[in-house]
Amino acid sequence: MRSVEEQMREISRRKKRYEDARKGRVYAATGAGLLVALIVVIAIAPGTAAVFEQNRITVLGSTILGAKTGGYVLVALISFTIGVFATMFSRQYRKNKQDREKED
Repeated sequence: MRSVEEQMREISRRKKRYEDARKGRVYAATGAGLLVALIVVIAIAPGTAAVFEQNRITVLGSTILGAKTGGYVLVALISFTIGVFATMFSRQYRKNKQDREKED
């Protein structure tokens, strides 16, 4: 029979393993989302300006801008979103790294 102290250590060990697995899944999902967003930007960027120029479409309320700049506005918004996503990922990674160092 285990003592109460041994049982508590086992519970703590299992909890830490569960939390590490959850963090790993969060990192994997965030990394996959970042990769998909980068692929979308790379795929959309070259043809976007040409499509907006041909169709004379104004994008996202950019009525002050000409039709040629609509694609650039779209790419800028997507790039901004990716930047926010990458910043959130790196901040979370640093926070978790500091938490692990404190535990050791």
